[in-house]
Amino acid sequence: MRPYHTESNINEDLDDCSKWRSFPWKIYLIVLALALLAAVIKIPAVIFSIGAIGQPQDWMLISVMSVLQDIVPFGLIPAFTGLLLVNRTGFDLPIIKALLARKPLGKMIKNEALVALISALILSVVAIIVLVLLKPAIQNDFASRGLSLSDFEGRSQAPYWAMGLASFSAGTLEEIGFRLGLMSLVAFLGGLVWKDTAKRPTSSVIWTAILLVALLFGAVHVSNIAALGLPFTPSLIGYAVIGNLVPGIFFGWLYWKRGLETAIVTHIIFDLFVHVLFPFGMQLFGQ
Repeated sequence: MRPYHTESNINEDLDDCSKWRSFPWKIYLIVLALALLAAVIKIPAVIFSIGAIGQPQDWMLISVMSVLQDIVPFGLIPAFTGLLLVNRTGFDLPIIKALLARKPLGKMIKNEALVALISALILSVVAIIVLVLLKPAIQNDFASRGLSLSDFEGRSQAPYWAMGLASFSAGTLEEIGFRLGLMSLVAFLGGLVWKDTAKRPTSSVIWTAILLVALLFGAVHVSNIAALGLPFTPSLIGYAVIGNLVPGIFFGWLYWKRGLETAIVTHIIFDLFVHVLFPFGMQLFGQ
């Protein structure tokens, strides 16, 4: 009778153990540094949004609280979770890995930047189309409450330069939190039941993870309605969910197929288009 564990089986077991034990600490520290930078540069937008621009004595406390609220749920925890599971999910951070391996980055960065730009342009067009289609319903909802949409259009809680920094912050932190952390975890859990020949989650599991996390991503953005001082109407809630569901699906697909860095850059450019350049253009031309 052959022994239960052959030499190849033993080697496979050892490989599996090493995958769990060899945590990529250098990559983790780089991701944390990006998250910290993103949390810090968001501070001006936070100060403007809560109306504390005239209260410099409170800026330090506001800054510390803002950074802590971002860095833990969107940095420390999801980065650790995602990188712990990286060998079990097949997701990747190719640019950071190439940087640490001291490989040439020029061509890779150029290619991924082009993918990110094109993707962000497509998503921006989709977001504008969704807004145009839902605008009549939004106007009707406002009118039923005795409000006018024009009273809220063009309202900015922060100057455009601060919103630009906030776009970098949101694109970085949300991709680390939702994609690297949450999507990796959901895919891993599904992969415990449905796995391919490489012992990784099947494509169906990954698509399910993409959709579930995108739904949550859209639902979380409903809170932005209150943050902007807008009333909770069915049409606005629908716009918040749908307007973030489609990008969330796209970001998840990019994370799966291109890597976390491309998802982050795409998200940043998309936010710049939708939350900075488009409103600025509308205001500039008096629309």
